[in-house]
Amino acid sequence: MPEDLRTRTQRAVREELMSAALKLFVEYGYTETTVDQIAAATGISRRSFFRYFPSKEGVVLGGLKRMGERLNGRLAEIPAEVPCWAALRQAFEVLIEPLNRSPQESLPLVRLRMETPALQGYYFEQISGWPKLLRPNLVDRFPEQLSADDPRPHAMAGAALACLDAAETSWIESGAKKPFSLVLDQAMGALGELS
Repeated sequence: MPEDLRTRTQRAVREELMSAALKLFVEYGYTETTVDQIAAATGISRRSFFRYFPSKEGVVLGGLKRMGERLNGRLAEIPAEVPCWAALRQAFEVLIEPLNRSPQESLPLVRLRMETPALQGYYFEQISGWPKLLRPNLVDRFPEQLSADDPRPHAMAGAALACLDAAETSWIESGAKKPFSLVLDQAMGALGELS
């Protein structure tokens, strides 16, 4: 169903705020940039800013809930006979596609998130629920029936997210010289025997 005008307008304003915020963060630093500066750069009031984002952290990482849902949706599409580890790696494509498509545009945002303690904390807080979200789409990939309290699906999802984090760190340190997918393959390959 096509989006209505209001939804398209809200999305456009959110994207403009995110773009302006990233430019200001890169130029002046995350801590030094204020919500008022972000709002002024896009021609809206501080009050209007908070209609679109709950916080300064949210303007950078506000899409994490939606990203988790997209990741879970992609995982659900992968046939159940694909083992957990391989299925998680395939599902991660929805998250890493922008990093592969435009690495030099993505690098400042990933670096900002990883090198700013407030953003790093916000990021981990937001994704902490992803293993629980992914669990139902991992349970059927085990060869035996699992009990409701079996920790393995949660552990697999958590380990895959740790590999994603390790890959981001390595990718940043290398200046995004390799495609992100290759770096992630290296990180996940190190733990591939878990599958």
